[in-house]
Amino acid sequence: MTTSLEIQTIEQLQRKRDQLVHYINKIDIEIKKRNDIEIKKRNQQLVKLIDNKVDKIEKEVTNQLIKPTETKKIKTIKKPKITMKVIKLALDKKDIKYPSSASKTELEEIMRKNNLVRYVESLISV
Repeated sequence: MTTSLEIQTIEQLQRKRDQLVHYINKIDIEIKKRNDIEIKKRNQQLVKLIDNKVDKIEKEVTNQLIKPTETKKIKTIKKPKITMKVIKLALDKKDIKYPSSASKTELEEIMRKNNLVRYVESLISV
């Protein structure tokens, strides 16, 4: 290129021109490749961003749709309170002897030994 163009022959000029055109074509191809790579990177980044946003939205929607399950309250039957009076009445009806100064726990023990628990409970519910 340092030589002047006027000195060169037409064939030399055409050869030089062909070489330059070939080099320009190579440069164009490389530019296209790099642009494609850059576009792919941008697209991948966009896809990741969109995926993240979609995931967040899906989580929010599922959290809103899923409500805490309601617990059903089971009605429990309260056991009737067994008093000393009721136990003594049951023992008297069944003609079972017990000490008059017996405490509630002692009366309950006598009641259990004689299998009168259900009987006493039935007396309470009446």
